[in-house]
Amino acid sequence: MIKTVFATGTALAALCSTFLTPAFAQDAVPAEQAAELGGEQSDIIVTGSTRAQRRFDVSYAINTISAEDVEKIAPVNFADLIGQLPGFQTEITGGEVQNIYRIRGLPNDGGFVSFQQDGLPLFHENDGVFFRGDAILKQDLMTDHVEVVRGGPAPVYASYSGAIINAITVTGSDTPRGKAQVTLGDTGLYRLDAYQAGPLGENTYYAIGGFLRQHDGYRDNGFPNDKGGQIRANIKHDLDNGSIKLSLNYVNDHNVFYLPIPTADPRDPSVSLNKYIDFFEGTMNSPALRNVNLKYRDGAGVIQSGTSDLADGRHMQMINIGAQYEAEFDGWLVSAKAGYTQGQLDFTAFYSTTNPTTLTAFLDAGGTNSIRNRANTAFGTASRFGLTLAGTNTVYDPDTASGLIMQGQYRDIHSKYYSAQGNFSVAKKFDTGIGSHDIKLGLYTSAYGESSRTTFQNYLIEVAGQPRTLDLVAYNAAGTEIGRVTDNGVLNYAATLNQGDSDATMFALYANDTWEIIPGLRIDAGVRHERYSYKGWAALTEQVNLGDTTTLADDTTRGFSGVIVNSKLKPNVTNWTVGANYDFSQNVGVYGRASHLETPPNVQTVMSINPTIITTVATSLRSG
Repeated sequence: MIKTVFATGTALAALCSTFLTPAFAQDAVPAEQAAELGGEQSDIIVTGSTRAQRRFDVSYAINTISAEDVEKIAPVNFADLIGQLPGFQTEITGGEVQNIYRIRGLPNDGGFVSFQQDGLPLFHENDGVFFRGDAILKQDLMTDHVEVVRGGPAPVYASYSGAIINAITVTGSDTPRGKAQVTLGDTGLYRLDAYQAGPLGENTYYAIGGFLRQHDGYRDNGFPNDKGGQIRANIKHDLDNGSIKLSLNYVNDHNVFYLPIPTADPRDPSVSLNKYIDFFEGTMNSPALRNVNLKYRDGAGVIQSGTSDLADGRHMQMINIGAQYEAEFDGWLVSAKAGYTQGQLDFTAFYSTTNPTTLTAFLDAGGTNSIRNRANTAFGTASRFGLTLAGTNTVYDPDTASGLIMQGQYRDIHSKYYSAQGNFSVAKKFDTGIGSHDIKLGLYTSAYGESSRTTFQNYLIEVAGQPRTLDLVAYNAAGTEIGRVTDNGVLNYAATLNQGDSDATMFALYANDTWEIIPGLRIDAGVRHERYSYKGWAALTEQVNLGDTTTLADDTTRGFSGVIVNSKLKPNVTNWTVGANYDFSQNVGVYGRASHLETPPNVQTVMSINPTIITTVATSLRSG
């Protein structure tokens, strides 16, 4: 993709100068505090630390990504940005959100990465129902910089965390400033980012910004990929001994989900399928799935139907309000942060679930329970089987194309969620007979929950980019249609059907001590204990036949039985970390650290039928 960026001070500035003043770098911490710490402002970090300090002085691995770094990297998504850092391996192929974040040494695809904004998560758990932090916390010009902690104190300063990705937002100052940026791409990308910040009154400041974006996509779906945006705003008031900040986030964004495509002919793996589905631009997403009919039986025995549009992709709607208070009282540093998030995710995607196959092999797979045998039983013995374009009598002959057909699964998921979280801490630095101690004590608590309804149904499709859906038709000896295996392309309705609801409360106590024994030699240790209480319900399902005798598509579906299963769970975990750091000089030092991370099962376990309950335990050693 070719990107063209016009920032303040270029051609776009002529348009924006009426509204925006020249942009200046946002202070990570107040200038006087940075000077006191003896380093450049860009060296000051606050994540995983008792108080703001130089990055060089901490005994764990932390990286900072400035707005200038983001501009140079020009990442295609958040995962692409994080993947530039040591210790991370990311996969960016799924689209703009919900990608893979792997931390070195931890066998997980993202569940150990905590996304935070200004030191507080927007949703307590790292993984929601088919979404994670990068779906509700998006990079734009309102992010001053990103601090990323890998291992180290992450299990003490956040739940479920082997790493913390903390986006520090722009806040206002006495100097008005702003910036606007247009990004254009040859994949049909149009994006506007902007922010404005400055004084509102004496000791009171504001910042507001966000982005709007329309994108056809990196692969050709036949419909636009990503559309929507985000807005963030805050007001900060400086007190004599600290500050108060109020913030607001709003996200309303659609993001498409890319999934694997077949690349080799199963009859001869040396033969490429690139002729039919382009390796670089092709996708199984298709306009044929813009008006999907979903059918299932509800708990009262009534057949329900509804429509779904693949172009909706991941439609995330979220609003968050937050408040932060920080002040110092006679050497005691007091911090209180709280936030409330409410949102919903409407998710549609098309999964390629099987390898391509020939029509004959497809008919005979499964032995005695093959599609051929089931169709002969249902419709009478068929003389032959053929394919048509779904919902029509237009003949489709796979031998005129790839010679293959395949299955795919359409997934329609609706989830609502909420999360209230708060963090209160006090810190105090004092001298002893052997060095000084900087102790932090904190309490974190959250009340959160999710609900979801999930419907999956299988389709028969051609092997091609933007594939058309197909009907499999049974004919008698006279060539007359006697029945259809599929129904408008659907192989079977409600192959998977789930519904449930969950609520949780949790609290955590944590403590950390940074002990400077002699100048340059520090020992840092912390512990965090968490207790959870979950309750929820799940709707039981059973195999049902919806009763249409003209097709097999509704013969073996899942339907709600009307029975509800209630569940409760009360897990608890204890995590710890200990590290040492010695500085030989202002620029040379060594450190080592051991950390222990336990992650409890997530709240979705109490809205699942017979869930697999896993508690993950990991202990890591790091030196540098």
